Amino acid sequence: MLLSTLTLLMLSSTILAQDLSVPTAWRKPTTSLSQSTRIARAQRGIDTMLTQLDASTGQFTGIGFWQAGNAWSAIANEDYFTTGTRYKSQVTNALNTAFGMWVDYDQFGCYNDDAMWWAQAAVYAYRAYGDTNLLSHAVATWNHVSNFVVTPQAASSGSLPGKSFKITGTCEGLDNNHNINSNGIVLDTVPATWLFTYNSGKYIEGLSWRNSMINVVAAAVNDGIITEGASPTQNGDGVGFKAVFIRGLLEAFSRNKSNTALQTLIRSYIDVQYNALIDLASSGDAYSSAWHGPAQNFTTWGQLAALDVLGSAIAAN
Repeated sequence: MLLSTLTLLMLSSTILAQDLSVPTAWRKPTTSLSQSTRIARAQRGIDTMLTQLDASTGQFTGIGFWQAGNAWSAIANEDYFTTGTRYKSQVTNALNTAFGMWVDYDQFGCYNDDAMWWAQAAVYAYRAYGDTNLLSHAVATWNHVSNFVVTPQAASSGSLPGKSFKITGTCEGLDNNHNINSNGIVLDTVPATWLFTYNSGKYIEGLSWRNSMINVVAAAVNDGIITEGASPTQNGDGVGFKAVFIRGLLEAFSRNKSNTALQTLIRSYIDVQYNALIDLASSGDAYSSAWHGPAQNFTTWGQLAALDVLGSAIAAN
C-alpha cells in the first residue's frame, strides 16, 4: 500500500470505453529473445551504469540527484523481477548513504519531489530485499513531505502550516480532471500547461489497481517509440521522465493480470521501446537517449533512460 500511496499523485477520472488493441503501425511490438538473454542484457546495462557510481554519495557522474534516485529504482527492480540479490549491496549502501547525508533524502531543503524519488527507490528496494530499514527511510520521507499536503483540516481552516498565504477550501483541479487534456494525457501543472511522460506514468502507477487509469494508458501509449528526452549531447529532465513512464506502465501490467487486453497493449509498448533500444540506439551495452537512434558512445543519462526498459522487458514477457 505504501508504494501506491507514494505514487498516487492524481485522483481518478471518468471511465470511458477505450480501444486497447495494439496499433498496427508500431515497430516490432514483440520480442523473441529468451528470458535468460533479456536478463543478461539488463544486467550488463546496469553494470555499465555502475562504472559511473560515486559510492561516497550514492550518485552517478553525469546525472542529477533526482535522476540518481531513479537509477536505483531501476536497479532494485531488476533484482525484484529476477528474484535475485545481485545488486543488493550497491542498492542498500547507496540508499543508506544518501539518507545519512541528507535527512529525509532532502538534499536541497526545498524540493519534495527530489526526496520522493529517493523514497520511491527505497520502497522498491524494500520490495526486492525485505529490508525494513529502507522502508523506514521511505516512511520518514513521506512523513516529512506530507507536512506540505493539503489535509481536510487545512482546507477547512484556509491555511497551511508553514505557509503565509491562504488556501481555498475546495479543489476545482484534479478532482474534476482539469489536469488531463482533451487527448486523455495527464499534464504537469495546475493551471495545466506542461506535458511530460512521467506525469502519466506516476498517475498510472498510483492508480494501477483501479480501472480509472486505463483511459490514460490507452492515450499515453498511442505514439510508438518515445521521442521525449532524445538528448545525445547533454542531460535533461526529459531523459529521466520517459524511464519513469515505462516503470509506471509495468506496475499497471503487473497488477492487472485479469485484463489481458491491457496487458497485451502494455507488453507490446514496452517491447517497442526495447527493440528500438537494441536495434537503433545501442552501442554494445551503452544506449543513446534518442531511442530512434542513431547509436552513440556511452552517456550516463542515456544509460539511465534505458535501465527501466531493459528491466521491464524481463517482467512483461
